[in-house]
Amino acid sequence: MSYRPLLCPKCGNELMLTNQVRQLTRETYETDSVGTAVALIRCKKCHQRWGFVVASDCKSWTIIGTRPENLSKVHQTVRNLMRLGIPVARIAEQIGRT
Repeated sequence: MSYRPLLCPKCGNELMLTNQVRQLTRETYETDSVGTAVALIRCKKCHQRWGFVVASDCKSWTIIGTRPENLSKVHQTVRNLMRLGIPVARIAEQIGRT
């Protein structure tokens, strides 16, 4: 799976550089017992706040964007799926994001 910058879902502005995405997904896999993390980022261009759930396992990763008010619920859902042993690739496929 190739790395690419994280873009604002609203305006397309770059929120996180490619190397930062790579580092975040690798650290998430290496440091969290399940392989998930969350981030809350405000776009410098449109000023919209976005929540992101990072899910990473030994084979793949995904970053799921959501509204900040849904961040906790989305994170808990992804975390529970990963605890059940569902691979990140399958989670990403079901959500429609890779």
